[in-house]
Amino acid sequence: MALSGASTGRACNQAEGPSPHLESVRRPEGVSNGASPSRFRYCEEPLDPIAQERVKLMNLAKLSIKVLIEKALNLGRSLESDFPPLQHFFVILEHCLKHGLKVRKSFLGQSKTFWGPLELVEKLCPESSEIAASVRDLPGLKTPQGRARAWLRLALMQKKLSDYFKALLAHRSLLSEFYEPTALMMEEEGLLIAGLLVGLNMIDANLCIKGEDLDSEVAVLDYSLLLKDAPPNAKPEESKESTAAILDQKNYVEELNRNLK
Repeated sequence: MALSGASTGRACNQAEGPSPHLESVRRPEGVSNGASPSRFRYCEEPLDPIAQERVKLMNLAKLSIKVLIEKALNLGRSLESDFPPLQHFFVILEHCLKHGLKVRKSFLGQSKTFWGPLELVEKLCPESSEIAASVRDLPGLKTPQGRARAWLRLALMQKKLSDYFKALLAHRSLLSEFYEPTALMMEEEGLLIAGLLVGLNMIDANLCIKGEDLDSEVAVLDYSLLLKDAPPNAKPEESKESTAAILDQKNYVEELNRNLK
């Protein structure tokens, strides 16, 4: 099932306004706010654990998008569902969308699903109605998770994934129904990922959605495809920092893999 890359219909609705921006705070070491010494060393206050999760997910998303684009361009043809970098990208994107989801209560019990936020896109971007209709018509999809995975794949083929993410992030008052205030989709990292997704518009994908088991499929991340090596001419201090970052990313990917099992 392939969709045209051309956009039809009206443009996505206007943004609500500027989004909150979260950064680690930098101030002089040993100096309180408001002081202005002539000489001091800057130190960076550590992020809280939830903010650290957002940064790690953002970095993994950045790496997976970079690897996917490079591998796709080297391949020189349309991507198919079994392309490993594409599979890893979808797994990481799913983790980003699941971060900070609120527990939803229903007569069937409690659950967390990212299908709810994606359903909002149809209201914000009328051109996405083609995707929503296709997902509803797909045979065999039994769970919200399966429908959400199908939606992401169709949006990628339509080359509108970035536009749809930006539309969602521009209406955080709607997203707040599904996400905690500290979720990735409610913070600056979400906007950064939406910007990175623009690069995927240069690749073509022809995914056979009907043949995939999207309801129960669980993929394991291969961090060897994602982790970047230290620059060959890096200074010792830079090499140590790069190695530490690689190990930190590796440990986080392994933690995600444990959660996938």
